[in-house]
Amino acid sequence: MRSKIGLLWLLPALCALLLSSAAMADIQISTVDELLELCGQVVDEDVQLEPGIYDISGEEWTPIAEITEGHCIAGTEYSVIKGLPMNSSYGDYAGFVAVNNGSIQSVNVQVSYGSLASATFAGVIAGFNGANADIWGCHVYGESEQPVEIRSNSHCGYLGGICGYNQGAVIYCSVRDLTLSAGAGTSAGGITGKTLGTVADSTVFHTALTGTSQYSILGGITAELEGPEDEVPAFAESNNVLYCDLTGKASAMGGIAGTVNNGEISFSRVNYVGFSHYAQDSCYIGGLAGSVDGDNSRLSNSYYADMNTTDMVYAPNDYAGGIVGVYSVYVTDPVFVKCYYATDFCDASLYGAYFGDYSDQQFESCAGVTKMEMTSDGWGMDNLDESFYGPWRNVGPDCYPVTKEEIPVRFARLHRGDDYLPLDGYRLLYEGIDVANIGLVADDFEFDPAGFTIQNTDPFDEMQIEVDFITVNGIAMTDPFLAGEFDEICFSAEVDNAFCRDCLAPNTFYAMDVYTSGKGYYTAESLIPLREAIDEALMALEEAYLSVDPNWGQELIDNMFSAIAALEVRDYDVMFICDGGTVTIDGGDPDETWVVTSPMDEVFLVKAEAGEGRRFLYWEDTAGNILSEDPEFEYVISRETIVTAVTAPANSFNFVYKDMYGKTYRTDAVTDFSQLAYPVAAGQGGLRTGYKVKEWQNDYPGDLPASGAVTRDVTFTAMLKKADSSYTVNSCILFGGDVWLDETVTKKTAQVFTRVAPEFMEDTEFTCWIDADTGEIISCDPALSISVYSDLNLAAIYEGPSFISTCVNLWEPIVEGGKIAFTGQTVMGDDFGDEVMHGVLLLKSDEPVGEILFDTPGVIVGKSSGYSAYTNTYIINKKNVQSGDTWYGRAFIVYNDDIGERKVVFSDIKGATMP
Repeated sequence: MRSKIGLLWLLPALCALLLSSAAMADIQISTVDELLELCGQVVDEDVQLEPGIYDISGEEWTPIAEITEGHCIAGTEYSVIKGLPMNSSYGDYAGFVAVNNGSIQSVNVQVSYGSLASATFAGVIAGFNGANADIWGCHVYGESEQPVEIRSNSHCGYLGGICGYNQGAVIYCSVRDLTLSAGAGTSAGGITGKTLGTVADSTVFHTALTGTSQYSILGGITAELEGPEDEVPAFAESNNVLYCDLTGKASAMGGIAGTVNNGEISFSRVNYVGFSHYAQDSCYIGGLAGSVDGDNSRLSNSYYADMNTTDMVYAPNDYAGGIVGVYSVYVTDPVFVKCYYATDFCDASLYGAYFGDYSDQQFESCAGVTKMEMTSDGWGMDNLDESFYGPWRNVGPDCYPVTKEEIPVRFARLHRGDDYLPLDGYRLLYEGIDVANIGLVADDFEFDPAGFTIQNTDPFDEMQIEVDFITVNGIAMTDPFLAGEFDEICFSAEVDNAFCRDCLAPNTFYAMDVYTSGKGYYTAESLIPLREAIDEALMALEEAYLSVDPNWGQELIDNMFSAIAALEVRDYDVMFICDGGTVTIDGGDPDETWVVTSPMDEVFLVKAEAGEGRRFLYWEDTAGNILSEDPEFEYVISRETIVTAVTAPANSFNFVYKDMYGKTYRTDAVTDFSQLAYPVAAGQGGLRTGYKVKEWQNDYPGDLPASGAVTRDVTFTAMLKKADSSYTVNSCILFGGDVWLDETVTKKTAQVFTRVAPEFMEDTEFTCWIDADTGEIISCDPALSISVYSDLNLAAIYEGPSFISTCVNLWEPIVEGGKIAFTGQTVMGDDFGDEVMHGVLLLKSDEPVGEILFDTPGVIVGKSSGYSAYTNTYIINKKNVQSGDTWYGRAFIVYNDDIGERKVVFSDIKGATMP
């Protein structure tokens, strides 16, 4: 069964009082303007703060002048005042209320920015709390990313996280994530600056108390605990100071109280707290109290243990003690009873110095003990008396003694990776309660990760932020857990933007698919607006994911779909020719030449009719690829090209060259066997790269004659085997003019060579892989993968990060039989966006060629016959090359760069001659 968050120990009568005062409130506050109307006013009616965040940042705030006796300002655990300035005062008082003579209940204040407190009495909830007044269940906290500082100057006498000067009762309050800096003559305490009445059941955690003057007094709960009369002590009971630091200059520093004069401290703990004093002027430093005076003073059932950022650090002229720095008591009865400190973090003795009538009876059952002793099972029950809440128990991860077994709860941030949401705009709720307002929970309280939600504080903001997962102290939590599994709980949440996840991202990916698949189908001009709209959406997803609201997101989606709707289909010109006949397109009129202009994927039924005395052989394109051996076939538009129907004399027969896999490489029309030599070497021109002919087989009955009339078609079949060709690949690391990690391997044709270069060499970052012979960049990735078609000398160079543009390389052509294989490789640089097309420009020439472009007369745009996405290489085969012919090639890539501009880059020109 779950425990309740909040006021765990209220008596029924007190609960009834609180509920009745809220229910019968005379004034209901629900807006900032209504709250501001109370500035400088005397409240003589009951006021109810409705749930909500009251952001008064930048408003002209004057503290509420007074709450009169018998009246109350009550909030709820959902009521938060944000941006309260401490540099604004009403007379000598600064805070939410100047003087409280009535009751302040459940008022929560988030301190969002630093301020200077110069009023004599300064407290975030109230400057002054009267003798018959109470402050109950109020919580003050700063942004936990960076504790918010409240500074005082010499005009400020008393500074407290809750109340400056307390004559009444401060019960069940908490302060966290603040820095309270005390100027000259200022008494600064985590809860109160000075207490003449009672501070009970309150907790200060993750708060720094810093003194800037030797006349400052610092106390974890209260700077001064002083009885209003010699016979009537002031009380600090059942308080906790956790994860705090007391530092700087001061005359006195104490874990619970800086000074005690006729005051009682009981059932309190100072845990994970550090003390640091370096000034030359002496300071009284005590784990529980800096100094203790007055014959009615008493410290009992309390301890100090464990450091925060430091141990107890003090100067030689300081008076430091694990329990008390200095005490001056003129009684013989015990003053310190069952008080302890952990010697692991404090090398001082029980006390620093004493004045007055000292006797051993003044310390009863007090000692310095090791952490191992203090955290051992049953130590608290055996050494500390039972409190109102029951016995001390050694529980929790560190097993320090506790009574109420309450765990402090903090709230860090809502974020997605390193992208943080503003705390003033979004809050983390647990079962409807702001996590920042929880403060403390019982150790058996169970948190269920499914109970966390996000609250958007702006009612007009339409953001759809959801919890992805919760973290506790940086650990992701997926299953329910008990608070007691931790010494403290700091919640943060990894969040998601539901609109980005469910709407913007899927539509952006759809638009990207349209863009990628449509690069050949739509015109380049009409694709540019789509690319720009996609880039805008991607930038929002990458750089402003948590800031995209439905309005902005829908605008981005509309832009992409408007660009899709405006896409214009790209037309391709394809010329159909019949060499010695006519062509018919889609059943139309026959003609020798037809040119069709149509978009990609358009299908045409093409039919060739051989002229008189001729017969049809096959259809081929400009790269020499045989498309069909049937006169009538369906041609699918994919690029601009010339498709030719090849014919032959009617009285000729076909010599057809195929491989063992059934692929036709060539067809020759012959009438006499003497026209061609066989086995026909020319038939090897279309073979696969890396293979060679094991033997030729044919379907002619008997032996093929050397001459004579051909009377039938003959099919020659190449039985293939892997070529034995192998190449040497040398790779090395070049750094500082020296060769490092040299390596040589042998690879067969088309095998992949891989090697991974170190990311850094002596703190210099990898730049790229290069061809050591030509200086060409091979890859920008330390993990190199390259298909091998020739001997290679590769080198990894280290010159630090540099901008590398997209480029393309062409390896030395390979001559095999009747074909020349050109192998290209693309290197995607830092500017690469997406590819439009790649290939090799081919040109036959008897003279050396200095330039090849798309519009060069006679150029052929070679179609890739094989592409490896793994190594970004591709092969263009120029087939049916006659002996003595020289073909030149130049690899190219057409791409859109990272800002959407169309670019074309070329390789060097390389050529080969058929023997």
